[in-house]
Amino acid sequence: MKKIIFINAGIIVKDSRTGQWRTTNFKEKDRFGIMGDRLRVEAAAGLFKENPEHYIICATGKGQLADTPGILPVKKVIKKELIKLGIPGKKILTPGDASNTYQELKELKNFFSRNAGIKQVTIISNRWHIPRVKAIAGKKFNNFKNYQIILKYISAEDYLIKQNPGRWKKAISKAYLGKPMKKRIEIEKKGIEQILNGTYRFK
Repeated sequence: MKKIIFINAGIIVKDSRTGQWRTTNFKEKDRFGIMGDRLRVEAAAGLFKENPEHYIICATGKGQLADTPGILPVKKVIKKELIKLGIPGKKILTPGDASNTYQELKELKNFFSRNAGIKQVTIISNRWHIPRVKAIAGKKFNNFKNYQIILKYISAEDYLIKQNPGRWKKAISKAYLGKPMKKRIEIEKKGIEQILNGTYRFK
């Protein structure tokens, strides 16, 4: 296990048609705006198919929806979706029980400590989320330099547009022009400012 694809997970919703839990598209939102975290799953699956020697990790538990009756751990939903997209279950790892981005990165650090020989990790998240992930990784984990790992980041949106612009470009552009996404991005910027000035509440 030398190369890892790590998915920063978002939230899940119960599909009104099937009754099954799934990751969100740009139609659903939480109190901070829309997310579109299904794109992370699609991008991770695509990247794995290009690099089948990788393993995929998702470390997220129930997150902000922990008190929701019948809620599943997000990592289990993502694993199911990845398998449906053709990823072998044995290549998908679900350690830890993280509830937010900081805890996810902390679990990633713990994973490095438990598994020697990892050479590269590619973190996949949404375009709006990547800057805060980078800020936390730098501030709290020194970009994992102690582990001598090549650290890469991939925006799910940018990856998918590059791979299949006909399917993704219009929908993604429309979402990023809307007020819910602009609200999300403004909140993310404030979070980054707090990380950099030392007032961010890590928990």
